[in-house]
Amino acid sequence: MRNIFLIAKREYLEQVRGRAFKMTTIGVPAIFGLIVFVGYISSLGLGSGKHLAVASSDPALANEIRAHIIGDKDAKARVDVIAPATPTDRANLVSQVQAKSIDGILWVDTPQGAAPTATYTSPSSGDFVTTGRLKSAVNHALLDARLTGGGMNHADADALVDGVSLKTYQVKILPGRDWTDVPDNVKLKLTKDKNELIFRSVNLAGVTGPEHRLIIQAKQ
Repeated sequence: MRNIFLIAKREYLEQVRGRAFKMTTIGVPAIFGLIVFVGYISSLGLGSGKHLAVASSDPALANEIRAHIIGDKDAKARVDVIAPATPTDRANLVSQVQAKSIDGILWVDTPQGAAPTATYTSPSSGDFVTTGRLKSAVNHALLDARLTGGGMNHADADALVDGVSLKTYQVKILPGRDWTDVPDNVKLKLTKDKNELIFRSVNLAGVTGPEHRLIIQAKQ
């Protein structure tokens, strides 16, 4: 038995001292770590500081897209709007991209009776960060345009597109007309036999939610 342990120990030490063992246990993880580090350094600032052009036959939509791109603080983009744009404008913009005067063109077609389509043209086909930002901006702008086209005001449409974030609750004690801000847990001093209260929520955009009426009546 002792001889078996000695043989196993010798084989183990030979393996540990070997070049292949060192490469697999130390070298390979180090290489993967270096790849990850280089990828992270390369991604810093990727897609930011671009000079872009948004062109469309619909000026309102083009400016809405621009507003969403500019609103992305990480993008730090400079965005020109060409609208209403013509095929000649498109050819000129492509020439500017080729001459590296601008970094890319977002061309948005708005055919009558059909869904809009967007095409991004740039020297680099691998700038997935900018492509993702432009896709998000177009989708938000189109949804915003549909909401406002249905009668919703612009501020409410923006709040709905960005997501509703609760700011506070408000209460109104009837027959009063004034709303008062309250926390989500509230204690009220009621002096009447029958008390009527109305609660509602208010989000960060100042948009109010549905009103909920509460009637509290003292026992006789």
